[in-house]
Parts: sequence; C-alpha cells; structure tokens
Amino acid sequence: MNKLVISAVTTALMICGLSTAIAADRKLTFAIGLPPIHTWSKNYEYVDKHLEKRSGGKLESEVYYGSLLNLKQSLTGLRDGIADSAMLVPGYHPAELPKTNLIIDLAMLGHNATVLSAAVSEYIFSCPECLKESEANGSVFVSMTANAPYMLLTTKPMTTPESLKGKKIRSFSAFGRWVEYMGGIKMSLSANGIYDALSRGTLDANLHPATELYNLNFKDVAKYVTKLPLGTYNGNQFNFNTRSWRSMTTAERRLMLDMFAESAALTTVQFQTFNDEIITSKAAADGIKVVDPSPDLVAKTNAFIAQDMKNMDAMARKNYNIKDAPARIARFEGLIEKWRGLLAKIDATDVDQVTALYKKEIWDKVDASTHGM
Repeated sequence: MNKLVISAVTTALMICGLSTAIAADRKLTFAIGLPPIHTWSKNYEYVDKHLEKRSGGKLESEVYYGSLLNLKQSLTGLRDGIADSAMLVPGYHPAELPKTNLIIDLAMLGHNATVLSAAVSEYIFSCPECLKESEANGSVFVSMTANAPYMLLTTKPMTTPESLKGKKIRSFSAFGRWVEYMGGIKMSLSANGIYDALSRGTLDANLHPATELYNLNFKDVAKYVTKLPLGTYNGNQFNFNTRSWRSMTTAERRLMLDMFAESAALTTVQFQTFNDEIITSKAAADGIKVVDPSPDLVAKTNAFIAQDMKNMDAMARKNYNIKDAPARIARFEGLIEKWRGLLAKIDATDVDQVTALYKKEIWDKVDASTHGM
C-alpha cells in the first residue's frame, strides 16, 4: 500500500474515531400521538432541539409524531419501553389512573391554560398517590399541561339548549356529563378520529379548544365556534419509562425536569395566546363563524357546573373508589387561586417570565435524586 493510500486510510479512520467520540452517549425516543403542527407536540420539539447541547453531547433524541404510539396506546406503550418518553392522556385510562383523573374531572373549574398547567403540575408532583399511579404503570411523571378552554366546534350553529338536543358530540369526563345534561349524545372518540367523523356526519360537534381548528385541521369540517368556555382539560401528561428514567444520572434527570418545565411554560403560553387570537380575529378571517351562546345556554351551563361539583364526592366514590375527594378538590381549588394570583403579578404572555415562575414554584422543588427512583 503506497504512502498516499495509507495516509488516506489513516485520515478516514481518524475522522471515524472523532465522529464516534463526539456522538451522543444515548439517543432517547419521544412519542406523541399528534402531528408536528400541534401545540403540544412543541413540548418534545423544544426538548429535542436543545437536548444535545444542554447535555454536553451526552444525550440526543428522536421524536415520533403520530406514528410510534397513538394517544390511546401511549400508557401501555410507554410501560413496555416502546418509547423513552410519551404524552399520556389520563382521561382514556380512568381505571389505571383514578386519582389523577379526579383532578381532570374538575375541568369546569378552569378558565386559563397558563394558570391550570401550573396548578395541575404542582398538584401531581405533591400527590404521592398520583405519582404511584404512574409508576404502577411503568412510568415517571415529569409535567402536566392544560388546554385553553373547551368550546363547541360544530358543523352547524349550536347556540341554544334546544340546538344541542339529540346531537352527537365528541366529549368525555366532565365535558361528556355536560353534553348529556344538555340532552346531547356523548360520543367517546380519540382525537385521532374526530376529523373523519365530522366530515362523514357521524359527529355533529366536537368539544375542544378553538386551537384544534388548526392544530388538527378541524377548520375544514367545523365551520362554527360557540364562544361558551367550558373549562380546561387538565390532563396532557408527559412521562418517562421507569427503566429509562432510572438509568439516567441525577444530573441528566435534573436536566429533564428543567427542560420539561421550560417546554410546559412555552407551549402553554403559546396555546392560550393562539386560542385568544383565533377567537378574536383568525377564525373570522378564515371563514369560520364565532357565535355567542344564548343567555339560556349560559344559565343552563352554570346550573350544570354547580350540580356537577355537588355530585363530585359521590362520583369519586363510585367511579374511582376515592373516599377523600372533598379534601383533594379543595386543595386543587386552592392551587388554582394561588396561580391566578401569582400569574397576575407578571406578564403571563411572556414565556420567559412564566418559565421562571414555573421553575421557581414547582420544578426546582422536585428532587432529581429521588423522584421516580
């Protein structure tokens, strides 16, 4: 072999060696049963974008959007190690996550995503039984986010109690109880199947924030939004597979907690501000009519909320075998009021300010050396 060839081979080997040396020690797999355009997908997009640099090259990640696990598969798929981290929807798993679902059942208490994301995350981190529910299903909790308020997204105008009677409306949890109270038909359907059902006429309406007109393209099939805030869904849960979490160093777990706090703040602020923009201007510009509910619909909705809260203790005993629901509900209500007060003192549309407050009050207090171990 001549000197030129030897030199070329040596150089190639050196380059390969250098590439191996600087490659991340580990690649994490993230799964979310939503498309990349969806606001909640930006939780993983944010972590994926910054992970390698923030970990000093030790960690990198790959995100699977809507392909590796759908929303209903995520709980068991994460448990089985199909992904290192996934977004769970506890509302699909009431038997496995009863104490978590009790708090999600309090959706009608919420009016703002930024407030409720903080309140529900603080609640879960400080609820040992909720954390154990995740761990019993093979995963470790790292963050929870809330949606902007749910509203009626419909194929035809629905503004009165009479207009809801007999209508097939996709809903669940407290939203499903509201539909039945109004005389509608509660339809249980994963978010992944709503578009087709609306387009085929097997669904008359969907309960979701206005953001889903764009996040999930419902704007093509739902041409009306009834501006009746029905509470925030407080259950977009981000967890790690237990084995994966425990295999990381304490410093790496601390980094994950920090980054999921940052992504929770970022996506929640974006979710709420995008929702507000749609209601005030964007929907109308795109040919979607935002209609006001009738006074009768507002009054009947308020009557439902009052009745639902009175029934919550009995429902918790029947549905979840929870015997101390009043105390849990009171604690969550207290956290909502706490966070309304804290966020009122800052610019709650400023991601940096919200991030700093979230970390100081919640995630910085989580001990990475013991959490989930």
